[in-house]
Amino acid sequence: MLNEDLVNLPNWLVLKLRIEGGEAVRLADAGLLEYRHELDIQHATITRRIRFRDRCGRQTMLQSRRFVSMADVHHAGIEWTLVPENWSGRVEVISAVDGGVSNAGVARYQQMEGRHLDPVGPRTLAPEVIALKAETRQSNLYVSEAARTRVFRGDQQLQVERKLFQTEDYIQQVLAFDVQQGVPARVEKIVTFYTSRDPAVSDTLVKAATSAARHTDFAASFERHAAAWDELWRVCDVRVSGDERAQLLLRLHIAHVLQVCSRNTADLDAGLPARGLALFPGHP
Repeated sequence: MLNEDLVNLPNWLVLKLRIEGGEAVRLADAGLLEYRHELDIQHATITRRIRFRDRCGRQTMLQSRRFVSMADVHHAGIEWTLVPENWSGRVEVISAVDGGVSNAGVARYQQMEGRHLDPVGPRTLAPEVIALKAETRQSNLYVSEAARTRVFRGDQQLQVERKLFQTEDYIQQVLAFDVQQGVPARVEKIVTFYTSRDPAVSDTLVKAATSAARHTDFAASFERHAAAWDELWRVCDVRVSGDERAQLLLRLHIAHVLQVCSRNTADLDAGLPARGLALFPGHP
């Protein structure tokens, strides 16, 4: 049976936290003190705030923001703000790009081939940058992603210990550094994407890694992203009066259309998925 499906790109979202040499923190194993998950419709940004207590009694606040840039089709970013509330010590942040992904989200597709990527190889092209290249199995397109991960305390970049691990379809860096009680530490992961369909790109892996290494910080990248969305809303916003819920849902749908039918896909063979609205939490 022939089935055409969208190809899942390598997973660039991988960020994990280890405290004092322990296992990576899992919410299922920690005492959850606070949890808040938000979608900022105005700027297409996901924010999550978690406060938890681990098995050793350490209380930690972790807030994350992530976005895929509307200003630059090749860029995305994740920012963690980590605050140890009642302890000081050493932590490790695992930052990875995972090419071992499969299309397994639909039950009736379980019997079909779900792996659509062949690994070409991982690579490090700068001390702070990891990159991964894969090839789509049917269309033979090269897809490369690169991630630059840095740690800050205030505006000061911290010098961290880095360890590398990689297989043919996975690459990660482990960043180790000290944290102090009540003092926020900020982790920035800037990610770039390039494919062999991008013009004037001879090697997608080198291009992605070079772009990640030269890119600005999270704040500047997010500012450009937010400005691009502000411009779209000035043109595309629709306002209704007397019903706040209707206004919210209308803007939710507008945001979805602007994302999947953006100016970044104007020259691409890209469609509007019928089930796309399910991607937004809170949709009725």
